[in-house]
Formats: sequence, C-alpha cells, structure tokens
Amino acid sequence: MIKRWIITLVLALSLLCGGILTSYAAGPGAGYFYDVQGNLYYMDDVGQLYSKKNSYGVFFDENGIMQNPAAVDIHTQRELAERFEAGETLVFTDVESYCNFFEYYTSCYRLLDDELDLSFIVYDDGSIELTIPESARYDRAAIQNQILQTFGTVSGETVKEKIENACQAVARKMSYDSAYVSVDMPTAITAGRGVCWHMSKIAHVLLEEAGVYVEMMSGFYDGESHSWLRCWGDGRYIYVDPTQWAAGDSAASDILYETFVANYVPVLQTTIVIDPVNGTSGP
Repeated sequence: MIKRWIITLVLALSLLCGGILTSYAAGPGAGYFYDVQGNLYYMDDVGQLYSKKNSYGVFFDENGIMQNPAAVDIHTQRELAERFEAGETLVFTDVESYCNFFEYYTSCYRLLDDELDLSFIVYDDGSIELTIPESARYDRAAIQNQILQTFGTVSGETVKEKIENACQAVARKMSYDSAYVSVDMPTAITAGRGVCWHMSKIAHVLLEEAGVYVEMMSGFYDGESHSWLRCWGDGRYIYVDPTQWAAGDSAASDILYETFVANYVPVLQTTIVIDPVNGTSGP
C-alpha cells in the first residue's frame, strides 16, 4: 500500500511540473520510477532524483529523465553506423561519444550478432579512432531482406496494433532456445530458434519498416541479461518484450509501467579496456 501511494504521488508531481519530476523527499529507497509518458527516473536512497550516471552506467539528464544508452542522439548514431559499415574511419572526441555510438551500433543497428570486440586507437588529446575490420563486415541488407521475407510485413492501423502484429510474427516463426545465444542472425532465422536479442532485433526491423519509432534496450529482466524494445505511440513510450510475448505473455506488447520498473533494469553494455602497453583499447 505504501509503495502504491508513493508511485501515485510521483505521478501527480510529474503532472504538476508539466511532466517533469524534479525531486522527491521521501521514498522506498533507490530504484526506478516513471511518469505518465513512460519516461524513467532513478531515485537514490534519500529520495533525490539522479541527474548523472547511476551504478549501471545509465545517464539521466538535468530533469532526471533516463537517456536510453542505446538511443542517445539516435539519428546521429544511425548516420555514423551507416558510414562505419561502409568502411569509413570514425573519430570521436571523447570516450562518452564513442560509448554512445558503440552502444547504439551493437545493440540496435548491427544485425549479424549481439557482441563485437573491436580494437581502436586512443590519441593523446582523448580522441578515439575506430574502423570496422574485415572480420566484422557483413551484408546488412541481406539480413534485413531475410527478416522481412521470413516474418512478413507488419500490419495495423495504430502503433499498438503494429507492435502486437510484430510480436505475433516473431512468435510464429521463432522459438526460444538458450543454446543459440551466440549464433548469428541468419543461422538463427533459418533454424527458427534464438534468444532475446534475435527476437528483439527482428521485431525492431519489422516495426521500423512499418514506420514505428522504436529503440532497442538492454539490461536485466528478473536478474537475467535481457534485450527488449521501447516504442513511441499515442504520446507515450510503450515498452515491449517480444521474448516474453512469445512465451505466452500477451501483456508484453505493452508492459505496464509499474511492471516494467519492478522487473526490468536498463544497463549500459559498452565497457572500455585500455591497454597501457600499446595505447590501443577495445570495448
């Protein structure tokens, strides 16, 4: 009862502040909260909203709103990803801008696999240079076509209908199999088996093709490493878990915000290790 009352008060404050939470003096301890649009906030154990990175590497802006690590300046990151896969050498001014790109690229844009270990060059001024090696190149358009041919195009009049249709399409053709966690996308699609990253990336392609704004998200679900989606429709964020939908949870196409903050934890996946010997480093 106390927890429900606190959440209700947070929602009321967000409305009074034009949808933005600024602070909260009492609370149940550290954790995520949300507003009516599905924006996420992180509160510390003394009731203050974060406007910095939390312990999971997730950044919160000056208003306390969580920035999805895989979708920071998403349009710029997509342009960079296209140039990167075309073979262009990218130069980032600092570690943060590099991490923003690499998180988007591996979590969202890259369709072949879910993990990529690359070396890059760090210069004395802190800038980072990155070029895709031949071993990491693949035919992205071919995988997109394979997804669309296998799962079909998404139908629906509303964003919610399109999301449900995408989840249905994935569930009809793909079964969850933990043995496929490291299997590449084309092989998984052909086998009709995969894990959360396969299912989420497939649904992402289907929804993007249908004109839905969609982001990949990564982190933990009930303590286990997991991937899911965040879409925008009807003036709010819609959190979507194609894997849970395929497991029989029809509510996973529009996860209740209170369910989301109780079970899902967004996490920054990109980490950087500096090699002091030769000055190169990798994620």
